Amino acid sequence: MKNMFILGLFLVSSSFAGGYDSSWYRAPFWSGEYPAGFSVVKRGLVVQGRKAPDASLSRKIDCELPFAAVIQAWNSSRNQKNQISYVTFAKVVPFTAKADFDMPVDLGTPVSVKKGEKIEHLVYLSEGYFRVRFKGVEYDQGQDLFDHLEEDVSKIEFQQDDWLKMTCENGKKAWLLLSDLSSVDGIGEMGPGFEGYGTVRDLTEAEADELAKQPK
Repeated sequence: MKNMFILGLFLVSSSFAGGYDSSWYRAPFWSGEYPAGFSVVKRGLVVQGRKAPDASLSRKIDCELPFAAVIQAWNSSRNQKNQISYVTFAKVVPFTAKADFDMPVDLGTPVSVKKGEKIEHLVYLSEGYFRVRFKGVEYDQGQDLFDHLEEDVSKIEFQQDDWLKMTCENGKKAWLLLSDLSSVDGIGEMGPGFEGYGTVRDLTEAEADELAKQPK
């Protein structure tokens, strides 16, 4: 089957083992202009989940996934049926201002930043925008911000882990790490379930059976 992931620029799976401390930022969404998603193309598919979003925990929860479902943030019907929520843990990356400048703020007075002060990159959003933290306050910023910072952003890997929490078909509740699912037989791309920007639906059984025939 084709790769199911749609990743934002510079984002990589962190392969982080252990709970997430203050050096990570928790966001209640998955990043990207087109957030990642996948379909379930095998009947009775059971994957192993965790009791919390912590990669150091053993995967001991048998979680049956709904056949023909497309699990993605925009599929509101499926998200309601299985009480699915999406969480990203992103590694906080500190940057340093290379000179005094005013950081623009939506519907507000620009924030004065002095040379040498730290601005923390928290998480990628979409369309080149990302969230930062400065002196404990969060702001959404665009690519122009990097012009004022010392570090070469092209050489930095922005690490993040994408998790989802759901009520499985067998009634159990489990946390699933997206990168754990990439090689699972029975997990496929969204296919015709992706109808356009902001619009995602479940597959028909015939569509799921057809996707199941595609090579990994």
